[in-house]
Amino acid sequence: MDAPLGWPQPMGPELSHHQAGEYVSTSPDDLFHRETDRVVWRTTGKRPMEVGADKIARAALSALRLLESLRRESGQALPLAWSPGPVRQPSVIEVYPAMTLRSRGLSEMGYKGNKPMNHARREGLVASLGPELSVAEPAPLVRSDDALDAALCLMAAADFLNGYGLEPEDMARSQKEGWIWFRQKDSISGN
Repeated sequence: MDAPLGWPQPMGPELSHHQAGEYVSTSPDDLFHRETDRVVWRTTGKRPMEVGADKIARAALSALRLLESLRRESGQALPLAWSPGPVRQPSVIEVYPAMTLRSRGLSEMGYKGNKPMNHARREGLVASLGPELSVAEPAPLVRSDDALDAALCLMAAADFLNGYGLEPEDMARSQKEGWIWFRQKDSISGN
């Protein structure tokens, strides 16, 4: 899923005891960024949006509601997967399309939007991804940044299923906060 599936661990305890007008002792970075966000930033130079702030928190809530709806409708547990490689049951991972592009040595800049330059940028990305993207008709990916993001999510899922993915050092914390799964650039043959 292209959305955060958890919040920073310090946020819950800090906010549950907070009273209006009182000092908040947790640093903003710890309150608004998860460990996975810091790892993505250190590894790639790209800082994910602050799930503890801004509009991405609403996207996270929507994703979790959608996931719960899928569980009810399908009768499947749909747990989060925590180990790259083949999975034994239908499961879910958190991904970030920008990292899928970066893992292939491509910039994520400029492909979002409906201006001619955004379409041209998407066309270039689709061409660069070439056979790995493996779509019969690339036009929908050029027309829509959402469609391209969906394809990038599927590429990230394939990376995960093939055993590629930077694993968390602190699994317990990651299982609390969520983890962005992405393939490191140097794990791709030829890069």
